[in-house]
Amino acid sequence: MQLINFLAFVGTSFLALGGVQAAENFRATCKDIKLKSNTVLQASCQKADGKYSSSSLDLNKCIVNNNWKLQCQANGNFGNSCRNCSYQDFGALYCYCDPGSNFASINLDTCIGNNNGQLFCFL
Repeated sequence: MQLINFLAFVGTSFLALGGVQAAENFRATCKDIKLKSNTVLQASCQKADGKYSSSSLDLNKCIVNNNWKLQCQANGNFGNSCRNCSYQDFGALYCYCDPGSNFASINLDTCIGNNNGQLFCFL
């Protein structure tokens, strides 16, 4: 247990000291987050030098629609079967997805990270 706590501490310290790369909770280092289109996430994300950089990411590269369940998956192309998507400030993406135009959602913090000011998929 002490080893796990130590590793968690070291990992957190490294993140704080060595540039901005947040594998989870990209919202902690990004601001002005919005959905630019049905599938493109746009934000201003913090770089290692503390400055912010504009970044965008096509979420088709990160998310799949698996029978009304939006899930993290490389090149999932959820946009082919989901529409009317919206982003909520607490990190959720909501869409209506086929089959049958059912409501689906995902917490984007589980799929999206910030690497030195650039949004990326981590899977």
